[in-house]
Amino acid sequence: MSKKGLFKRALVSLAIFAFGASCGLGCYKPLPQNEMQEANPVFTSTEPCPDSFDDLSYEEVIELVQTPEDVSKYLDWASQERIQGHPFYFDEYTTNGFRTNSFRRFHETHSTEVYDCSEIALGTLAMLSDNGYPAYFLNMSNSDAAHAAPVFKKDGKFCAISPSPDEYDSIDELVHAWGYTQWMLIDLNQQILKDWISGNGNYFNRFGSFQTDYLYFLRE
Repeated sequence: MSKKGLFKRALVSLAIFAFGASCGLGCYKPLPQNEMQEANPVFTSTEPCPDSFDDLSYEEVIELVQTPEDVSKYLDWASQERIQGHPFYFDEYTTNGFRTNSFRRFHETHSTEVYDCSEIALGTLAMLSDNGYPAYFLNMSNSDAAHAAPVFKKDGKFCAISPSPDEYDSIDELVHAWGYTQWMLIDLNQQILKDWISGNGNYFNRFGSFQTDYLYFLRE
């Protein structure tokens, strides 16, 4: 790497560190793809996954959902009363920057609050958290848009958690196939904040958004 590149890397590293320290929010640690643990799908319940999740608590949902296909059932159910729109267009949801509700709050408010791909990704990881899927949350972006997805590694291949069979040789390949150019991977279980499943509020914040926008400068 050139001296100019090293200087840029050091400058952006310092900026991110200073921003996190000033906000007291230095809690989102990026994960290199070579440190991802492979998924080891397991079943933790003998009960079939229902088509309706009415009157179930978020804990019961986690217990009953066993597979990515079960997650699709849950998301279809949640979307039946979904409010149209995106959180970024509602002032009450954007005053703290990037917002992603915990799974508990998503489950309790999916019909009364707008939500987006970040809640779907986090909720998917929460529902499969007892089924052998590590909690890998992938932020992707390009000059026009951003997207979040739950991902896993299996037999050396990288996949999004969905019924789709698409497999990729790297996170870079996955991200580019989806039309994005920059990414940040985090393991939710390695963060300082631990309430992404059972918390009652916003899991991410301005620091998480800041890293998503700028961390690609630090990549090799």
